[in-house]
Amino acid sequence: MGKQEKLKSSNWRRFIRNLVPTFAAQAVHPVELERHNDLIIDVGAHQGSDTDFYLRKGFRVVAIEANPDLAEKLSKRFEEAIHSERLVVLPFGIHEEQGSFTFYQNLDKDDWSSFKFDIGTRDNTRYRERTVHCICFDEVLQSYGIPYYLKIDIEGHDYHVLKALLRLRAVPVYVSVESHDLEYLAYLRTLGYNRFKIINQYKNWYVKCPEPAREGKYVDMQFDGHASGPFGEETPGEWKGFQETAYEYLHTRMGFPDRHTLGEGWYDFHAKMEPRKA
Repeated sequence: MGKQEKLKSSNWRRFIRNLVPTFAAQAVHPVELERHNDLIIDVGAHQGSDTDFYLRKGFRVVAIEANPDLAEKLSKRFEEAIHSERLVVLPFGIHEEQGSFTFYQNLDKDDWSSFKFDIGTRDNTRYRERTVHCICFDEVLQSYGIPYYLKIDIEGHDYHVLKALLRLRAVPVYVSVESHDLEYLAYLRTLGYNRFKIINQYKNWYVKCPEPAREGKYVDMQFDGHASGPFGEETPGEWKGFQETAYEYLHTRMGFPDRHTLGEGWYDFHAKMEPRKA
């Protein structure tokens, strides 16, 4: 390794160390959590597009939704799945501590609703304040175990989920989170994930599930603007290392379209862990 490569590698190690606390700093005495390869946890279920997809793929689902109106609609829409115990709907927000907090319910774009004022009320859209009960994601993991896939999309509170994973050292096989901040990618790396994708959600309109299926059952799904799209080995594109993914994200955020291949849109980080080569 040349001097320049060593310097770059050293800088990235320092970046990780400074950006995200280590397991030793954040982990509590972890409890033994059971893994469930037939379970998906949908954090930020919204109108249920993703929950519907996961159920049709043959997975059990725990769907978490803070918006009281949407949570009620989910319970009615998926009444049969709930009755057959394939689905649990948790009508709560996710926070750093249990309690009731102000929720800014966006009346023009319900997918912008948030516990953060600047997110839930952006672009002068109409909103109303609601008091919503919140739980810690630790409780979800302790109650339902570690899922095969964890989807996180809760408008600014995503890091509460990532911190819970660190505290309990809970690592699903696959995880995705909306790419609000490069820090989220660093959390994933600190958890031990070493292969990543940045998925442009805008392009989900054009994505089709592979046949034969690589995850669960084959589903002929038309994804819309409210869907997270495929997960795991059915996501489009190649898995990349941390540095390459971080560079691509930064070039996107800093407005250098000639330095990335993502295109205009909004993005999710996807992560998995591959064994180290001997």
